Amino acid sequence: MQNDNLVTMKIYLKTCHRNFRFMNTNIGKNAASSIRRILPYVLTAFGLLTVASCGDSKRKAYEKAVVEWTGKRILFPDSMRLVGGEIITKPEADFTIVSYYDSIGCSECRMKLQFWNEFMQRVDSVRGDKTVNLMMIAASVFEKDLERIQKYDDFKYNIIYDPKDHINSLNLFPVDDSMRTFLIDKNNKVLTFGNPIQNKRLFNLYLSIIGKSENNIENDREWIEYSYDFGNVKSGESVSHTFSMKNESSDTLRVREVISSCECTEGTVIPTIIPPGSPYRVEVSFRETIPDSFLRSVMVYFENQTSPLLRFEVTGQVTTN
Repeated sequence: MQNDNLVTMKIYLKTCHRNFRFMNTNIGKNAASSIRRILPYVLTAFGLLTVASCGDSKRKAYEKAVVEWTGKRILFPDSMRLVGGEIITKPEADFTIVSYYDSIGCSECRMKLQFWNEFMQRVDSVRGDKTVNLMMIAASVFEKDLERIQKYDDFKYNIIYDPKDHINSLNLFPVDDSMRTFLIDKNNKVLTFGNPIQNKRLFNLYLSIIGKSENNIENDREWIEYSYDFGNVKSGESVSHTFSMKNESSDTLRVREVISSCECTEGTVIPTIIPPGSPYRVEVSFRETIPDSFLRSVMVYFENQTSPLLRFEVTGQVTTN
């Protein structure tokens, strides 16, 4: 698998080189400018390859998106309405993370506000004197639901209420959900894109651009990830998977909190007090009625935690039959 990734990376490097050489010729940029721009471009392409298992058509879609969106300016209306009614203009900042969600499916499941809270805490720890904003754009017409999840998750960042999908009409965001989150600079130009709360490579990439070297961030190991694919799940069917774990540390683990990405997913740790060397189980259950592919996550937090967080992901496809 590692060799396959290296081969794919070389293909993308060649593609990036051709595209930037072409762009450079047409817009008259000098070589130094091209080098500065190519770094996030290539890293984005490599990071996006880890979001899903890609066939040729998927890789071509990502390649096209990288060419189209890197360096593109995100457009915002003169004024925007927040969930709750306040009218704002886009806040000024060195960096802004923009994440767009259309009206399809469960907003709570897709937005994962608790995970964004965790990510922004990490951003605050590396940003130094730079300013970083987070803007969630929700095209949902159900403002009360958005207010409820914002309050429930204690989410302090901006959620733009856009029931007429005006911001998307200005920008025509990618159809693929995994490509609808953008890191933009103070001039609203895209530095990189992809959802950092769903992918460790993108998590590290965002942090490296905002304020810390990628090598150091890779060594931080923010979480250890375990995954299971349910395959096809009938609409309304409840399914579960048990992850068998062991406390490999020399300390007794005490479960402080288990956070799931939405109400349709639940995580349980048994037992909640785990002596050194002892086994324990993490059960993740899932139930959804809306047909669609899904990726849901559960994070396990221990008291006085010094080791990386544990993240358990379940994936699959909800079907009607």
